[in-house]
Amino acid sequence: MSEQDKNIVTNISIDLKKMRIRIYKTTLHYLGDPKYIQLLVNPKTQMLALRSVEKDTPLGQAHKVNIENISPDDSYEIYSGSFLTKLCEIADIADQNCTYKLTGNVIPAEKIAVFPLKSIKQIEN
Repeated sequence: MSEQDKNIVTNISIDLKKMRIRIYKTTLHYLGDPKYIQLLVNPKTQMLALRSVEKDTPLGQAHKVNIENISPDDSYEIYSGSFLTKLCEIADIADQNCTYKLTGNVIPAEKIAVFPLKSIKQIEN
């Protein structure tokens, strides 16, 4: 990984009231404007990752991204109560009536963005 790749910082937000993950258009652009993305979690290392993939596979659990139809506030939204409930368990988030921000780094060569769960910050109550 080059020194430049380490410096691409990006954010996503997690709205637990609406059980929504918001991925900003700039993050998608850093990932190469993917057709699909996967949400990956490693409970041991306490990391959440967004990975760009070209196509979905039967067990790939990828989310189709249509860049042209991204919402007016420039974000792609994924709604998943079960995913966020499990993520809250892993990250030890007690207050589930808030919105949180995760800060991470993009690795363009790997088409992946990595977010340490320890970077989680409450941004709205």
